[in-house]
Amino acid sequence: SYIASELSISDGSQVVFAGPGSSFNTDVTLPASAVTTYTLTSTLNGETATDNVTFITGPPEVADPPAGFRPGAVDMDNGDVLLQLRAPGKIDVFVLGNFNDWSATAEGRMQKSIDGETFWLMVPAADIDGDLIYHYLIDGNIRQPDPYSALVLDPNNDRFISNQTFSGIPPY
Repeated sequence: SYIASELSISDGSQVVFAGPGSSFNTDVTLPASAVTTYTLTSTLNGETATDNVTFITGPPEVADPPAGFRPGAVDMDNGDVLLQLRAPGKIDVFVLGNFNDWSATAEGRMQKSIDGETFWLMVPAADIDGDLIYHYLIDGNIRQPDPYSALVLDPNNDRFISNQTFSGIPPY
């Protein structure tokens, strides 16, 4: 049997469904945007669990990255972070990280350069709390750390690294 809780689904700007229960069934109409992320929430006894579901209905936005910056992560003067990944022949790239709960969201979708060789995203300073920790999700099935990063986190093996070897390793 399932436990009834307070359930909701939101698209970020409006609540699509809210109510008590152990399940729900509702129709949603996807907006015209190329990516829509819905947040599912369940609250029981003051504890809340959330998950995201992302629908991709169009290609990534095409625009050249800001000129004069190297690939990888670049700290901008205003606190934003520019992420650039060279990925010739790839179709779509998302950034999964601690700024978006490691989920493929509309805000984490990278723009594709006009020549199709580079993907880029400006992560706003307001979304970054401490170190920016991230991976790339390439074409929906390749999870790749930033090849230009000085620190690469591994969810499968980091737990075996002792504090003597690396003290203060960020949680994945």
